[in-house]
Amino acid sequence: MILLSVSTGIAVSADVAGDTDSSAAGGPTVTDSTPAQIDHDDDNETVRHENPDEYEGASDPGDLRGWLGDQLADRLQGSTVALSEGQSELAREHVDDEYRELASQYATVSSEAGDADDGDSFEELGEEQDQLIDAVAEYEAVRAEYDEARERGDDGTAREHARQLQELAEAIQERSERVDERYDEIAERTDGDVSESQELVAEFNQSVQADQEEVSAQQFSETDLELTIDDETISYLEPLTATGQLRTADGVPVDSEELRLDVGGRTEYVETNDSGEFELTHRPRDLSLEADDLTVEFVPENQSTYLGSETTVDVSVEQVDPTITVHTATDEAAYGDEITVQGAIAVTDEPVDDVPLSVTLAGQPLGTVEASNGSFEGTFDLPRTVPAGDQELGVALEFEEQALAQTTDNRSLTVGETASDLLLDVSGENDELRLAGHLVDENGDGLENESLEIALENTSIGSTTTGSDGAFNATVAPPSDLEGTVLLTVRYDTPGTNIASAEAEATTELTVDTPSEGVGTNVPTWAWIGLGMLGALIVVGAGWWSRRSGQRQVPGEGSISTDSRTPVSEAENRTATPSEYLLQAHQQLDSDDPDSAVQYGYVAVRRAFEPEVGSDSVTPREFIDRIRRRQPERLGEPEERLLRELTRGYERAVFDEASLSRRGAESLLECASDLCAVGDGSEPVSGD
Repeated sequence: MILLSVSTGIAVSADVAGDTDSSAAGGPTVTDSTPAQIDHDDDNETVRHENPDEYEGASDPGDLRGWLGDQLADRLQGSTVALSEGQSELAREHVDDEYRELASQYATVSSEAGDADDGDSFEELGEEQDQLIDAVAEYEAVRAEYDEARERGDDGTAREHARQLQELAEAIQERSERVDERYDEIAERTDGDVSESQELVAEFNQSVQADQEEVSAQQFSETDLELTIDDETISYLEPLTATGQLRTADGVPVDSEELRLDVGGRTEYVETNDSGEFELTHRPRDLSLEADDLTVEFVPENQSTYLGSETTVDVSVEQVDPTITVHTATDEAAYGDEITVQGAIAVTDEPVDDVPLSVTLAGQPLGTVEASNGSFEGTFDLPRTVPAGDQELGVALEFEEQALAQTTDNRSLTVGETASDLLLDVSGENDELRLAGHLVDENGDGLENESLEIALENTSIGSTTTGSDGAFNATVAPPSDLEGTVLLTVRYDTPGTNIASAEAEATTELTVDTPSEGVGTNVPTWAWIGLGMLGALIVVGAGWWSRRSGQRQVPGEGSISTDSRTPVSEAENRTATPSEYLLQAHQQLDSDDPDSAVQYGYVAVRRAFEPEVGSDSVTPREFIDRIRRRQPERLGEPEERLLRELTRGYERAVFDEASLSRRGAESLLECASDLCAVGDGSEPVSGD
């Protein structure tokens, strides 16, 4: 079998295209401009929909888009109805994968009609609806836990759940508003009536908010926050100083409490006295220079009996210049080594904390460190994308037009070069060479996502990219005029990295096809050996078929077995027709042997194009070239494409360890039938 493989020169290079179900590619079509009618029962059960792949007829894009829009609108309404009735899971089913598929089809049709913006509307609304359902489902679950905690008298747990419900109610409010906005977009772009769904969303949201007001009244006291500042002009050196007071809505001071305040997005803690008063100091860091006011919010803890409150004060922000000082840093490193950096940031003598600092090497980001009490420290891995040589290690505060100005400090770091190695294996023959190998560093670790150049006799013929473990696979076609022993080279050479270049070489034999009317004297010895073995197999196969049929011998696969994958031959019987081969192919398929079926189909095509037999002396790829030269009028571009597809399938059926799928074999037999009709003018044999 090894010699036979060499003699036929087969290269398995592609999967069978027939494995793809072509019926789904075109999408749904409609019979007329009337949208499909969707029935709704009185109990608001799941809406019944038609499968768009089964909705066939005349394909008018406008009608199709209208039909898809109706399906999507009905699903959204069904989802909203279920949600309003407390059936979250049912609501989710209406915007499941089938909804997303319909939305995707709607987007495709809309894009083809020139309305790309319109196409995204239903997809975006489906996502918003899904997020709303998630928030509602979580609200319902927490509400059940809240009720249970109250029933057993666990006030602390009930209060925690009530705080969660407050946050979820706010999320539902926000997401309901976003859903409503999406409905407005759909109504505007499609002229569809979505008012009923919008009303349901609004009513449901109002119901949730009313429910939450009841929960809040049971658990919390509303508060009122007051704040008086000393000076409106503030900076990091001249911080905001203020006095404040927190009281309940009834005017009762919140005394002797530690309060958490959110000041312009940053957290400050203060203590109230017996009168609920406190003092606040805040140094602005990332506050915009354009800000003319500052929001201060009281954020109660989960166990607190108070609701939050906020106030706003007028401010004017002045910018100051901080200084970053890198005290210690790594001075030499190579790919994969750790780089450490340590230093401080301050404004004059005032340490700066709680600000992010960016660390870069040669301008490439390594990560960030957080300053705490004016100090920072970080460790980072050196990437291979940094060029070898002396580079700058930088630490920067990258604020722009903010209370703290942008600043940076640099240190020199020498990046060493890391050796690499290419491992290469080449197989294949004249029209197709297959390359496989690995690109690794000096430690043997794979280098991913690196580009490799492929050259033949120092002429570039392609490129490939390494995978996650440094592995690569590529198929290239050599120039048709090359012959003899040639040198194939794969090179890795990416300027601007710290990985050294690498190169791997391999030699391969190429021959130039020469036209011949039969088996010429220039056929290699190995080909004669392979043909001899093939002839022996043919004799065995012919005898088997003769015993099986009991009448006129139809050439077939003989003693073919799934394990040996012996190829079918046509040489022994000059009277069998392509139709008989095709019939045998379909019988093999009915016997659940797709590999044998494809082999019989391929032999049928060989017989159809060369009825006099004698084409066994050429490989399947040589056969294509031969027919293209001798019968160009019958092997146009579509026919050649089918023949090449069938040839690849035949090679897989004979030499690949994995069997073809039944669907792939069926598709290949269709190719064979079409080609037989072209080759001998007969009607293709069906599989019935």
